[in-house]
Amino acid sequence: MKLKNQLQSKPSNLLNFQMRKSINFTLRIFSTLIFSSVLSFISVNAQIDERGDKTTPRNPPRNSPRTRTIIQTKIKVIKVPEVKYQKISGLAITTVQPNAGVVLESANAKNKYKQIKNTDSDGILNLENVPSGRYVLTVSLKGFVTEESEIEIKAAQLVTVPVNLAPITHDISIKTNVLNGELRYAPIQKRVGTASRGIGGYCMIPIKDGYATILRMQEGDYNLEVHPDDVEYQTVSKEIAVSEEALSKAENAGQKNEIFIESKRTISTEDFIANWKSDEWKLPANWKVENKRMKVDNTGNALPQVALLQNERFNHYKDFELKTNVRSLDNKSVGFVLRAKDDKNYYLIQITSSAATEPYYLTGYIIKNGKIADTLVPTNIKAYAQSISDQKYFNLVITAKGNIFKVTLEDIETGRSYVIGIIEDQNSTFPIGAIGIGTKDSSRFDVNQFYINYK
Repeated sequence: MKLKNQLQSKPSNLLNFQMRKSINFTLRIFSTLIFSSVLSFISVNAQIDERGDKTTPRNPPRNSPRTRTIIQTKIKVIKVPEVKYQKISGLAITTVQPNAGVVLESANAKNKYKQIKNTDSDGILNLENVPSGRYVLTVSLKGFVTEESEIEIKAAQLVTVPVNLAPITHDISIKTNVLNGELRYAPIQKRVGTASRGIGGYCMIPIKDGYATILRMQEGDYNLEVHPDDVEYQTVSKEIAVSEEALSKAENAGQKNEIFIESKRTISTEDFIANWKSDEWKLPANWKVENKRMKVDNTGNALPQVALLQNERFNHYKDFELKTNVRSLDNKSVGFVLRAKDDKNYYLIQITSSAATEPYYLTGYIIKNGKIADTLVPTNIKAYAQSISDQKYFNLVITAKGNIFKVTLEDIETGRSYVIGIIEDQNSTFPIGAIGIGTKDSSRFDVNQFYINYK
């Protein structure tokens, strides 16, 4: 029974399916027809006027059976100019040295082409639109070997030529009256704008037996300095020009590339006895020369002060013996200057008495730039207090040999002599110089005798 019912319902379901399929197909055909009709209507009513413009009237006639839409479109034609590209032929020159002179000349005698220019501050030069052909390129600069080469330039081709000029050098022999020492030399820098001329970094070579040789020295202006080992000679400087022409005119033209530099021998070799004349000394304020003695008055001044001789003949002692007669007026200190380079740089030997901050000491000082730079080992001399106290005159003898100073005290009343100390400067700060009178304290004293014996 159940099977029979299924067989009866099956034709009915099949029929329903076929009907639905037919309806869907009909609807698709109908939609397609409507869409095609709309497109046809728009196509038929579109007009293009004789000029090719599409127009649409703003107010179509009221009784018009249908509405037409006319669209206007204007087309503007722009002509693009033709661009012609041209390849540039030329020459690019780069040099290590700036401001080099450049000459480019045709290798063909019939071609008169020639350019003369300089590279810029970076050593670069560009030459454009150079006709094709073979050329001779010459690059030159003062103090350097001129370089010449032949190059070929082709149409629409850029040729790059790197150039590194070789410097012209000379071997220079320096002759001097200084046996041994050091020669220093440095190039003199050219003045740029308003800037002053300067000197570059120094190179140093030894002087042996009066000669020094500088190898492969480039052309230019130089400053030379001779620094003698012997303190009897002064450091001397000299400016020279190094070039083929300048060297041919050198002082020693007989010897090729030889230059003579003379150092002045400045050692004092004469004895000196003070005559106590005011024009004999360079005195600080409040110091006086009168009554055949020097009156030192440094009251209220705690800075080092010195009195030196005016005559340069007596300002360059190396080894010597200084004999003095002196007394302290305030029982503070007396002092003497040894081997002074100037009034700010020297040795100071000082003896203190009973009223000093540190009484009864013999002390050496190194004065640099007007200030105490170092104190040499002080020596207690209290054992000799009776000889130097109570404003007594006493004799003081200072013997200098190399970097050692021996100080001897002579008691005037007893006539006895005592070596009260030996002062040594291991650095030999001042090997030569002037001898004078000085103090670093607020003190007052008289110097009655001042005699320098050259050793």
